[in-house]
Amino acid sequence: MNKKKLFLIAVSAAAIALAVMLAAGAVVLFLNGSARKAENPMEQIYTREQAAGALAAVAPFFVLFAGLSAAGVILGIKDENRGKQKTTVRRMDKPKHKGLIQAAMAVAAAALIVAGIINGSALDVLIKAITICSECIGLG
Repeated sequence: MNKKKLFLIAVSAAAIALAVMLAAGAVVLFLNGSARKAENPMEQIYTREQAAGALAAVAPFFVLFAGLSAAGVILGIKDENRGKQKTTVRRMDKPKHKGLIQAAMAVAAAALIVAGIINGSALDVLIKAITICSECIGLG
């Protein structure tokens, strides 16, 4: 394997690690906020300090990814195969399970909307939307 390919693999691995760490930080922030909301329903659970704490754990991965990306730009390393068409051409007919996939997605969306309404999230979103609109218009 040549050095360019190893570098591209390292950048890809750093990007994946960054995405996983950001997702994990968001989940931890949500779980901590939900636990605090259960204790005190009127408390502001998502503050800048909590978000900064969640992002602090991700900072080393972000710095690594940014450094690798900057090094790649400076050294002019890029994937030569990007944008080239593959030699094998497949005929793209209508997928066999397109209707089934669409139905499954619609059912999943409806189930998540119902779950959000049941746990009270719809009221929270409505209150926040009213607050934002009132502030934008200048009524509040």
